[in-house]
Amino acid sequence: MPCIKCQTHLSLSIAIATTEMPPVPVTFIILQITVTPEFTEREKEIILACRDGLLCKEIADRLGISTHTVKAHKNNIFAKLGINNTMEMVQYALKKGIIRIEN
Repeated sequence: MPCIKCQTHLSLSIAIATTEMPPVPVTFIILQITVTPEFTEREKEIILACRDGLLCKEIADRLGISTHTVKAHKNNIFAKLGINNTMEMVQYALKKGIIRIEN
């Protein structure tokens, strides 16, 4: 189920369990929510450029945008992932198959 505002996909797993412990049986529900961020095409371009080891200035030149805009995109990506640096961003993208290592 996509969330338009924060560009994430949400999935919800529900498990119902009952205990027979005295004095009264108890039924409880376990919820597991998984959030998978969605990235814009520009954010994917930024991630790829970071994978290639480019600096903000080099990314800006390649994409024809300002370094301020590059930093804003990176900060948006960091916020979506709850991370603080470029290395974590690239590692996440590689693990999730968002980007691949090219020869």
